[in-house]
Amino acid sequence: MMDELGVNLAGVEVILRMAERINELQQQVEKTTSTVEGAKGGRKMRQEKFTEQAQEALAASQELVRQLPSDSMGCRAHSPGTIDAAKGAGR
Repeated sequence: MMDELGVNLAGVEVILRMAERINELQQQVEKTTSTVEGAKGGRKMRQEKFTEQAQEALAASQELVRQLPSDSMGCRAHSPGTIDAAKGAGR
């Protein structure tokens, strides 16, 4: 290496230490990248599960509403026009 690069023994030592440090840093980058990607994947899975649960809850509540009798607890379904007319008649 001394002849090829034209450096002395101290320079070779510096180059070897730098090469080791570069390898260590590369491994740290790969580990950090893997950790970040894993965290993103976990968050995405949690979001998908939450969305799925919310959709299931919505579907269940819609089914309950469909199962209600049309005159549940003395309440009848009214169109907005009939409600407004009833308010006006009570005056």
